[in-house]
Amino acid sequence: MNPTYSGRLAGVLALAALLCGCATWDPPPPPSRLMTFAARVDSLVPLLLAESGVPGIAVGVMEGGQVIATRGYGLADRASGRPMTERTLLNFASVSKPVTAWGVLHLVDGGSISLDAPVGPALHRWRLPPSEFGNEGVTVRRLLSHAAGTSVISAPWFPADTTLPTLEQVLRGEAGGRGPVRVERQPGARWMYSGGGYAVLQLMVEEASRQSFAEYMRTAVFQPLGMHRTTFAPAAVSGGEVATGYDEEGNPVAPYRFVSTAAGGLYSSVEDFTRFLTFYAGSRHGVLHPRTFDAMLTPVADVNLEGIADGLDVAGERYALGHGIHRTRLGETIVYHSGGNPGYLAYFLVMPERGIGMVVAANGGGGVPVITRLLQLWSQHYGVDIQPIY
Repeated sequence: MNPTYSGRLAGVLALAALLCGCATWDPPPPPSRLMTFAARVDSLVPLLLAESGVPGIAVGVMEGGQVIATRGYGLADRASGRPMTERTLLNFASVSKPVTAWGVLHLVDGGSISLDAPVGPALHRWRLPPSEFGNEGVTVRRLLSHAAGTSVISAPWFPADTTLPTLEQVLRGEAGGRGPVRVERQPGARWMYSGGGYAVLQLMVEEASRQSFAEYMRTAVFQPLGMHRTTFAPAAVSGGEVATGYDEEGNPVAPYRFVSTAAGGLYSSVEDFTRFLTFYAGSRHGVLHPRTFDAMLTPVADVNLEGIADGLDVAGERYALGHGIHRTRLGETIVYHSGGNPGYLAYFLVMPERGIGMVVAANGGGGVPVITRLLQLWSQHYGVDIQPIY
């Protein structure tokens, strides 16, 4: 994988395709009720795919706290002509992180993991190496919010036909080429995106639950939420054909796998993920206590892309526990996250108070303009003052 491309994705997409208030934004006229948002998407997406060369894209829309449309467009695989559908599995890359947050916080609710105690005593298979900043300030809350000062921006991936290293080997920097996960800044001092921090969380989940991370997430989160085609172990999904990923030039990406899956190894369908959005808008779920759910969406740190994507204006953007948080000029809250891995892009946003949201997933690295246009369309249709930064 080209390091520059990987770094750019990590810095802009896999971190967060951030939203900011538009300085020149004016409320759009009321949307025409002659054309629903889903119909607008149906009209626009085929044109966007033709312009971008992206093989396929899947879109899910929530309105009134309910799933109103899930669609697949284009191709999941060019060689076979297999179509993209709402049930096709795609890699959701860093959109894994908000989903991981649900699993971690479920253990917090059960008392197996502490949200604000130092994580060191809870780790047994691996320990944080000594640091000049000390490790006592590394907590689950700070790991979830990228405020723990931990290293390694993005999780490494490995060719699918090779023997995978252990999670401990990845954490020690013995595999994957990212270096060891360690504390590089004072915990709590500032926001610093860290896929490595999510590898630490994965280890905590496995040790606390005494299950593999994928199995724990299946039983504790996905089954209760009715997400039967969502997994951190895609081979385990019955009939779950995965879309082939394609790079920015349209070349197929060789299959790869993750070890630190909590950071970027989620596979889902937009059918499942749109259902997931309804649980942000008041659907009963039983996975998290209401207080814990509120804490998950309470901002912890101001986003700072210094040294990652310098020059982007992210003033006012904040990060909660696994989620980006944007406050509109009208005082409404948008919860969001994005992701980008080789051959795959994903993005979701939801406004819990209004019960509206959208998820987009593509199997082409050139899909950023497509996602941007869809976000603009969503913003115009629902009268929300956002502007995606890409």
